[in-house]
Amino acid sequence: VYGGAIRWILCAMLFLGFLSMPLSQLVPRKAHLRLLAVWPVFMATGWFGLLPFGRDAAMAGLLVAATPTATAAPVITGFLGGDVGFVSFSFLASNLIGILVLPPLVAWLSTSGEVPTLLPFAASTAAMVGGPLAASFLVRRIAPEAGAWSRKLKHVSFAMWLCALVLAGAKTSAFLRSAPDIPWGQILAIAAGSFALCAGHFLIGRKLGHPDHEMEAGQSLGQKNTMLTLWLGLAACGPIAALGPAFYVLWHNLWNGFQLGRRKSS
Repeated sequence: VYGGAIRWILCAMLFLGFLSMPLSQLVPRKAHLRLLAVWPVFMATGWFGLLPFGRDAAMAGLLVAATPTATAAPVITGFLGGDVGFVSFSFLASNLIGILVLPPLVAWLSTSGEVPTLLPFAASTAAMVGGPLAASFLVRRIAPEAGAWSRKLKHVSFAMWLCALVLAGAKTSAFLRSAPDIPWGQILAIAAGSFALCAGHFLIGRKLGHPDHEMEAGQSLGQKNTMLTLWLGLAACGPIAALGPAFYVLWHNLWNGFQLGRRKSS
């Protein structure tokens, strides 16, 4: 019943992420264009790869592949000693493009009947990213020292992220309990498909960033803003489709934990 709070938690997380964005380093590179070009290829792969397991499973695959770069991606990149500006540009550009592409795409493919018209849905999605972005620019204009707030509040942001995951998991698990006729084969297919997409995103991203930004391109393509597509999936497609981003949360954070552990041990 508290699933609606996911949206506001996401807005708060985006606001904190935008506050610390190094605006002077937001420079587009050729690798960004390569990452953008491969985006629809992954979306088609996610859709058609899981289509044999049902339309909801196919939507789960598409949502996974369509998810833009995560709010935390620049932070993780900094921990790994990479170019934070590269990933920050990927985050900003992919999320702004996402709010233009995802609403019409989801409204076109969804059969849930929960997206009655395109314009309000697109406006709502745009407000989720555009609102925090505008607010962060205004706050930094008034208080330039605000750029350090997100670093000081990183534990708060992490707690909000965990809270959103709990709410999304609760809504999804409640749906699964109330609908026991969902084939477990479909659930396992979504889990396996999201894992394959995660591996592909990180591996191909690193190749597209060669030779100067391999790790940064991998993070830009592989670490995803799953809270956004979790909300979209739950709002417009149903919990089965939202299982794609939900499983992806596990896969990309396992990889991030492995990378951070390997760097710490070295």
